Parts: sequence; structure tokens; C-alpha cells
Amino acid sequence: MRFYRDEDLVFFVFGPETYAKGNHLNVRVLGPVNTIPEDTATGSGNGCLAAYLVKQRYYGKDEIDIRVEQGYEIDGRSLLLLRAKKNPGWLDVDVGGRVQFVARGEFEK
Repeated sequence: MRFYRDEDLVFFVFGPETYAKGNHLNVRVLGPVNTIPEDTATGSGNGCLAAYLVKQRYYGKDEIDIRVEQGYEIDGRSLLLLRAKKNPGWLDVDVGGRVQFVARGEFEK
């Protein structure tokens, strides 16, 4: 059994009601991870979503090519493009898209 602290919890929620026509799903990622209460674009989470949608045949088939919006509720409109296909023994998953630029940084040695 594993116990989680409140700051470890993250919720990934999706639904078919979208803000923009042509998009298939709206996604929200909520949680106090690194003190950020909500993410505007989550590539890793949407990759997992793509795999889930194909594995569960959410759209009634073994592959998807969909548009997912995220961040609309917090003024960070993002569009992620998900493609996934079920193959014998594995799933192919691709995530791409457009996001709103918010910051730039560099690492120091």
C-alpha cells in the first residue's frame, strides 16, 4: 500500500464538450504539483490519454487522430494533436501540437 501526500495528487480529466469546433476533447490537469495548480498543456498526460482511448476503444476503433484542447479555463489555450494505433503487442502513440509560449530559460553549469 502506498500513501500519498496532498501535494502528490494530480487529476487528469477529459470530456467531449469543447470550446472550439473541430476539437474532439477538452482536458484539464489539476493538482498542486510543483505549486502549479493547473497545467496549460501536458504532453505526457495526453500521450497516456491517447493510449487509453485506443485501448478502451473510446471511439469504437483501434486508432485515433484527434485534436485535444487544454488550458482554456486559465487563459492558456493549447492544442494538442493525438494519434495512436493499436498493433499486435503494442500501441503507437504520437503527441504534437501548438501551445502558447509563456517563458524561456537556461540551465547554468
